[in-house]
Amino acid sequence: MNLTYGVRYELFAPIMSHDNLVSNFTSANGGSIVTAPSNASGWANRALIQPDKNDFAPRVGVAYQFTKKMVVRGGYGIFYQHYNRIGSESLLELNPPFLQDIQLNQGTGSSTPIFQLKNGFPLSTITGTALDLTKLQLRAQDPNQRSGYVEQASFGPEYELFQDTVLAATYVGNWGRKMNRLRNGNQGLITGADSGCPIVQLPVANLNTMSNIDTLNPDPVARVKTPCVLNGQHGFLELATNDGNTDYNGLYLSLRKRMSKGFGYAVNYTYSHGLANFQDNLTGGSTPANAYNYGAEMSNSPFDVRHRLVSNFTWDLPIGRGKRFVSGDNLASNLLGGWQFNGIVTLQTGTPFSVTTPDVSFTGSNHASYPNCVGDPFAGATSDPASYTSTGFFINPTAFAFPARGTFGTCRPRAFHGPGIQTTDLSLFKMFRMTERFTWQFRAEFFNAFNHPNFANPNASFTLANSGTGGSFGKVSNTLNPILGTGSGGPGDPREIQLALKLYF
Repeated sequence: MNLTYGVRYELFAPIMSHDNLVSNFTSANGGSIVTAPSNASGWANRALIQPDKNDFAPRVGVAYQFTKKMVVRGGYGIFYQHYNRIGSESLLELNPPFLQDIQLNQGTGSSTPIFQLKNGFPLSTITGTALDLTKLQLRAQDPNQRSGYVEQASFGPEYELFQDTVLAATYVGNWGRKMNRLRNGNQGLITGADSGCPIVQLPVANLNTMSNIDTLNPDPVARVKTPCVLNGQHGFLELATNDGNTDYNGLYLSLRKRMSKGFGYAVNYTYSHGLANFQDNLTGGSTPANAYNYGAEMSNSPFDVRHRLVSNFTWDLPIGRGKRFVSGDNLASNLLGGWQFNGIVTLQTGTPFSVTTPDVSFTGSNHASYPNCVGDPFAGATSDPASYTSTGFFINPTAFAFPARGTFGTCRPRAFHGPGIQTTDLSLFKMFRMTERFTWQFRAEFFNAFNHPNFANPNASFTLANSGTGGSFGKVSNTLNPILGTGSGGPGDPREIQLALKLYF
């Protein structure tokens, strides 16, 4: 048996500005901006965030040989995530008064320029001394936040079936705790109702021109078309907290044959389930539907893939010098031999997506909204990609209903999985040995060799227009986007053939 263990201590400074141009938001006394002094020293005073001094990371690993052919391995560790930047979101260095996002717009029909560059920017317009907090997006962080961390564990046996073939089964666990997530800290609380319209209390007084609002439209004529209205101006408080959770549990099976007698392969299968009560705001969309009910956000992780099979093989064709066929050292063996055939096959189920709908909670902006789930979303769904965009649908519009005013909908985010992925990549290599020093390699590579279309998730915006007769809700209209933009390749691309000639020396 082999046992390794230890503990690691980590201490990282919060993100700081060289010139202490940092401001945070405090909810004290109705809410205000707090800035770091220009002569501040020390991590906490400069960053306005207390460093986390409790980051101990234990690690342990064990390997035990039960028999000559079976070994069991396991391990556990804690790994800290000190910096989790979500693009420009939650960065205190992007707050006023040090940074202001000002828009100067010329009125419709006006021919008089707002200003001309030859005269410089109109400083009186863009450097006002007073900030109207009700018209701003403020980035705020908990000054006593803690470092997010991930617990990782694995355990399982590995068995030697043959001298060159190994079978392994491994349990893998990954649990994220105190993860960084965002919400609208100024989202309204629903305290009652008036004729079907919610009564809303906004929590941060100085971010709102009105704090306690009866959303029933006061105009009886306009009320017919617009029953409820959230009057007033309300600032967006983008609050970052470290209280998100993720859970991942998976079973990993692997059958591997190392290269011998001209052939090698690997077959890997993973069955797993990932859960999360938040998602990355940079790529995942809006903040939670209800900032005060994170329990309703626990659902599939954005990266949840239940089944994934990846296999590969390498086969040196038995032709040429020293091989089974045409084995002599002659021109024929040099021309016909030296070929290698390779392949990678990937099969996996789809990734989760959310069904969204227009917000009728009247609790402010910058938050997600979901419909009510009232039926089986896959009842009557087609499995034929040819009808995704015509008569068929991937999810059924009749399984959803619009939420009532003053509610957030009963569907959970990321509740449904989209189409899966099937790709086969093949390649054929040929070696031409010129001298002892120089060798040429010809490569013919076929990505998505069978030109299998891999479709993106369906249109999941549940609106009156989309869900009506001839609407696009539930239909799939595109293949998967390339990995890194146009031309970068990926499972959504059609067949691609690549030829290359390579010189080894």
